[in-house]
Amino acid sequence: MQTLIQAFETELKSLTRFFAVNVFNVISPELDPRIVDVAGSLLTGNRGKEYLKVVREGEKVLRKGERSFKFYQLFSEVEGEINVVAVDETVMTVGEKELRKVEGFQLCTGKRKAMKIRSVDLVSPLRLPLLEELADLTSDSPSQFLLRSVSEVLEHFKIDYVVADAGFLSLKVIKEMPVKTVVRGKSNLKGFKELSNLPLVMRRREVEDRVYVAYRTLKFKDLYYYEVVYVKEKPKHFTFVANFEGDPYDLAELYRLRWQIEEGFKVRKARIRYVRKLSNKIFLYLYYTVLDSAWNLVNYLLFKFKSTQRKLLSFDSFVKLL
Repeated sequence: MQTLIQAFETELKSLTRFFAVNVFNVISPELDPRIVDVAGSLLTGNRGKEYLKVVREGEKVLRKGERSFKFYQLFSEVEGEINVVAVDETVMTVGEKELRKVEGFQLCTGKRKAMKIRSVDLVSPLRLPLLEELADLTSDSPSQFLLRSVSEVLEHFKIDYVVADAGFLSLKVIKEMPVKTVVRGKSNLKGFKELSNLPLVMRRREVEDRVYVAYRTLKFKDLYYYEVVYVKEKPKHFTFVANFEGDPYDLAELYRLRWQIEEGFKVRKARIRYVRKLSNKIFLYLYYTVLDSAWNLVNYLLFKFKSTQRKLLSFDSFVKLL
C-alpha cells in the first residue's frame, strides 16, 4: 500500500511540474523553467531575491511588447460533454507615473487610472483561460474583442456556447458570432420594451429541488430576447439576448457559469494588490494565471474535478508539489 501511495505522489508531482512549465512557455518560451521553483516563496509573500528573479524574467517578456497570451493548445487534455466559454474584462489599478509609461497602444483608462485585461475562459467543464489580452482601448471595443477572440479560439478548440455580460453587448456582433452566444441584456435596448409587454409564462421545473420559472420570449430582428425570473432558494432575474432559441431556464443556468471567470480574476489578482510597477503587475498576473491553470488541469485529470465541484487538491498543496 505504501508503495502505491509513493508511486501516486511521484506521478502527481511529475504532472504538476509538467503543466506548470509548459503553461509558462505560453507566456514566453525563453523563460527560465526554474521560475517554477520560486512559486512557493512568492506565494508566501517573499519580496526578496526570489521576487527579483521573477521580475527580471517578466521584464524580458514585456520588452517585446506582447499583447496576447494564448493558452488553448493545452486543452486537448480537456474532454467536456459541453464546453462553455465566458468572455469578460477586469481592471488593475496603476499609478500616475505608470500611466505615462504605457507606449504603443492605450492600455489605461485615465479616469479610473486602471489597466484593462480581457480574457476568454473555459468555464465548463472546468475553469481555464484560453486567451488573455491587454486591451487596446483606442481601436478595439469589447464587442469586437468578443467576435475576434472567440473566432480565433474556435480554430483550435471546440466551443458549444459563449456567455458574456452586458459590457460586450452588440446586436450586430451577436448575429455574426460563429457559435451559440448568450449576452446579458440592457433594459433600454430595442426590443426589450416589446418583450416587457408580453405576458409572463409560468412553469415548474423538476430538478433536485423544486424550481418555479416565469419567463417571456421574443424573436426580434433575427435574435431572441429573454426575460427569466426563477425561484431556487431566492428569486433571480435575468434578461438575455441570444442568437439561438433555447429553454429560458437552461439559458439562465448556462449564464450563471459566467461567474467562474470572475473567480478566475479573483485568483489571478489576489497576490498582486500591492505591486506598484506596471510591468511587474502584468507579469505577476500572468504568472498566477499559469499556476491557476496548471492547478485546475491536475485536479481535472487526476481527480475528475469539474468547475462546480470542490477541488480535491488545494492550491497550497499544489504549490508545495512544485
